[in-house]
Amino acid sequence: MRGEARLFGVLGDPVDHSLSPAIHNGAEAFMRLGFVGTGALSSAIVTGLKSLPGETTPVVISPRNEAIAAELAARFADVSVAADNQAVLDQSDTVMLAVRPQIAREVLRELRFRKDHHVVSLIATVSLLWPHVGLLIMAPSLAVIGTGQALVFGSLFRLILAEVPEHHAGTGSGVLVTVQQAGLALGVATLGTLYTALNSHGTAGAFAITTGIQVLIAAAIAIGARRMPSPLS
Repeated sequence: MRGEARLFGVLGDPVDHSLSPAIHNGAEAFMRLGFVGTGALSSAIVTGLKSLPGETTPVVISPRNEAIAAELAARFADVSVAADNQAVLDQSDTVMLAVRPQIAREVLRELRFRKDHHVVSLIATVSLLWPHVGLLIMAPSLAVIGTGQALVFGSLFRLILAEVPEHHAGTGSGVLVTVQQAGLALGVATLGTLYTALNSHGTAGAFAITTGIQVLIAAAIAIGARRMPSPLS
């Protein structure tokens, strides 16, 4: 990707509404909006934008998906189809990048951005910090986890319900399943959020911290369970 441009943000970031006053008050638009990539996402954004009353922002879209590009140009008078992706940049002030992540590097490498371009990336991204992990490397860990789960869950219900009176067996089983499912959902949500927040500082560190917290929680539950009085005592 050659040239310099100001990267405004990614999908989900706050939008600077001062870029296009036409969106709000119907005044004459000074922004020229371009879309590199013409898929379902670009189509939805353009359609939503043009549904606003008095919206007249010129929109230039790439011809990559000819059917969608032609349909948008036919529906809206101020939407035009550029000759190629570079033509989109040449005719736009604000550029929306909406290509698939698999081809993003190839597409962006050939584009020449101006210094005054505002660039909004809608490209889904993933972390590249995790090393390549093959099946043989993962097999021992998966075997240990599978064996441990088989040993634990196979006898878990029997051990817990053994001390529940027979006339409360149905209630005890229902409570056990409810707590188990709620704990799984809460654990995934909480620890998943923590891992995502820490991942920006390194995948390995985030994984180690999250795993350590899981071990501490399991130890606290085990210690607390042993100190609880027996229901039959």
